[in-house]
Amino acid sequence: VDFIAAHRGLAAAFNSGDPALEGLPAHFQERLGPLVQKLLDAAAASGEIRSGVMANELLHGIGMLCVPPMCGEPTDPQRMV
Repeated sequence: VDFIAAHRGLAAAFNSGDPALEGLPAHFQERLGPLVQKLLDAAAASGEIRSGVMANELLHGIGMLCVPPMCGEPTDPQRMV
């Protein structure tokens, strides 16, 4: 979270219109989504987190930390994640 919050300008690069970066969000979702869901399910099964947390929700929250600085500061990045 600290790394992402400190590098919020990455979103500007990812959304720059550069065709080389166009598929990056889908790539992350396809590759990370299933892995993150397995981790979340295991954490829920062990009682570490509440059940029903979806990978796309967590990844979206992390992604919101990457919004360009012109959009303002996210509210408490640690809590968001």
